[in-house]
Amino acid sequence: NQLAEYSFSMKKLMEEAELYLLHDFQIIDLAAKLDIPVHHCSYIINNHIGKNFRDWINGYRVNYFLKQYPIKGDKITIEAIANESGFKSLATFYNAFKKEKGAMPSHYLNQEESRKLLNKEMID
Repeated sequence: NQLAEYSFSMKKLMEEAELYLLHDFQIIDLAAKLDIPVHHCSYIINNHIGKNFRDWINGYRVNYFLKQYPIKGDKITIEAIANESGFKSLATFYNAFKKEKGAMPSHYLNQEESRKLLNKEMID
């Protein structure tokens, strides 16, 4: 029961405070914000959420990127949006994106665009 409460608190904090946008955000920072031991954070993320800390944080960052890209993609580079999403480097972004979505960003975004066009044509 305590594990479920901690897991809920962790997810809620990440979604509301968007701590993943901080380039240097570490598990120790999360533990301090929630006032729980680091090893409890690690255990919950690994066993209850099912990812390691870095992959969990990068999942939030990738999703943030995907929300920002349609808004900013024609104004700034993928690298700039990735940086705003909390990634320190382009290489880390590409690796995390591929791990999270199963494809590189340009391929994934092209597929999404094709899906949207197809759905629009089916509706029209």
